[in-house]
Amino acid sequence: MKPSEIIAMKANEQAQAVFEQGRIALQNGDHPLAIQQFEAALDIYPQNYDATHFLGIALAQMGQPQRAVSYFKQSLKLLPNGISAHNNLGLALDDLQDYEAAIASFDRALALAPDYEQAELNRQATLARLQAKSNGSAA
Repeated sequence: MKPSEIIAMKANEQAQAVFEQGRIALQNGDHPLAIQQFEAALDIYPQNYDATHFLGIALAQMGQPQRAVSYFKQSLKLLPNGISAHNNLGLALDDLQDYEAAIASFDRALALAPDYEQAELNRQATLARLQAKSNGSAA
């Protein structure tokens, strides 16, 4: 193993430990601490998928869907087949009333995991909002 690979591996291990502290904080409802820990993990190792994805989750739960979208997209650059990230991106886009993009995100999650029931339920709910919006515009 090259020295640079060892350094990267150690940095990711450190970042993962900090991420775990953030995950526990999020689980306990302490969103500010969770965000702080996820950001600290990313300062240590910017390619940490978990910290990137969970930072998006924490921001979305705090009513910051625009920032959440940014982190979900970043997490998908790190792990393009991140099923949960596609679903969570869809939820954040739905919050922003970008229904067509939200449905596309749910569709990607379902293409990767056809039995992902929550993504299907989210897709149906967003589709209903899009149809209601269209019907309201047509009236």
